[in-house]
Amino acid sequence: MMKKILLFLVAVCLPIFELASLDLTCLTCGWEPEVRVAAFYPSSKKFRRIYHQWSADYQVEISKPVYKGFSGFINGSWLHDKGQASGFKNSSRINVVPLSFGAKYSYCFCPCLKAYGGLGATYTFLRIHDDSEFVSRHLSKESWGGIAKSGIQYTWRCFFFDIFADYLYQPFQFAGNSEVERNRINVGGIKLGIGLGIHL
Repeated sequence: MMKKILLFLVAVCLPIFELASLDLTCLTCGWEPEVRVAAFYPSSKKFRRIYHQWSADYQVEISKPVYKGFSGFINGSWLHDKGQASGFKNSSRINVVPLSFGAKYSYCFCPCLKAYGGLGATYTFLRIHDDSEFVSRHLSKESWGGIAKSGIQYTWRCFFFDIFADYLYQPFQFAGNSEVERNRINVGGIKLGIGLGIHL
C-alpha cells in the first residue's frame, strides 16, 4: 500500500508545483485545489473480513472560501481493494468511488495555521467483481450517503499541507438469503490522511 501511496503523491504533486509558478488569471483566485491520500478503515465487519482492515484511498478536492470562514467543497475519491470471501476460493475485487459536496468552517489560530470541520452529501458508485460473502458476482450499485470532515491546515507561501480525519457514511442494500430478505451494509468508514494543495 505504501508503494501505491508514494507513486500517487509523485504523480499528482508535480503538476501542483507547476501550477504554482504560473501567472493565473483572476478567474482562478480564491480556489484551493488539493490532492489527498488516506488510510481507509471500513465500518462494516463483513467488509473487513473479506478485504483488508486498512486500504489506500486517493482523493482530489477543490474548495472555495465564500463567507467569513465558510467554504464550499467538492471531492472525488477512489478506493480499490482485493480480498477473498470466507469459505470460497474465488477472490473478490471492489471499487468505491464517492463524489461529495458540502460546506466546511475554518478557525484560524494564526495566519499560517487553521482547523476546519464540515459536512456534505455523497453519491457513491460501487463495483464488486467475483464472489463474496454478501453480494452476487459482478455487482454494480449507486447510492446517496454523507460525509463528516475535519482537519488541520498549515500554509507555507502559496502551498498548504493538510492532516485530516473524515468519516464516510455510505449504506447499500444487498440481497440476503432469500428473495425477500435485504441486508443494509455501510461500505463507508474512517479516512485518516494527508493532503497537499495551493491557494490560487
